Amino acid sequence: MKKLLTFKFKLYILLALVALAFVLLVTYGATWLAHNWTVMPTKEYEKSLNHEAAVTNPPLSSLPVEVQVNRVGLKSEAVRADIVWKIYGLESSFGKNDDCKREGKFNGFGYGQHKTGWQCFDTFEQAVAQVHKWLESRQHLSVAQALCLYNQGKIVNDCPYYQRYLSL
Repeated sequence: MKKLLTFKFKLYILLALVALAFVLLVTYGATWLAHNWTVMPTKEYEKSLNHEAAVTNPPLSSLPVEVQVNRVGLKSEAVRADIVWKIYGLESSFGKNDDCKREGKFNGFGYGQHKTGWQCFDTFEQAVAQVHKWLESRQHLSVAQALCLYNQGKIVNDCPYYQRYLSL
């Protein structure tokens, strides 16, 4: 009888741990997916590069990645998604150093954060959309020029921020 009670107790503990793991997975897994899948590059990114490769000469796929992105520019939404994801890494180590989280808000992209103002967004998606919109409005610039403008506030062809971007 004692062995049966011990077995039942262990079984209940195991079931409770499985239930707890499931609740944590549902709660935090959905949050992780919402944040990471929003801006991560997708297969559309690869397709857009492959499409551009078919149109240009020499084939785009034979060029280094940074040249591919510069040749496609900011016109491709998939390329902008990749740039936004890397800005997120450069500005906040992918959200680890997002000071807006102290207020229960989001940024992590350094967007609108400077000496005269500090902008935080109610949702992560709002921050992503704002950076996408900023990049989209500067399609006439090269990737290097856009990133230098984003970080330094001036259009130049190369800057340390762009070089760090290339290293990601």
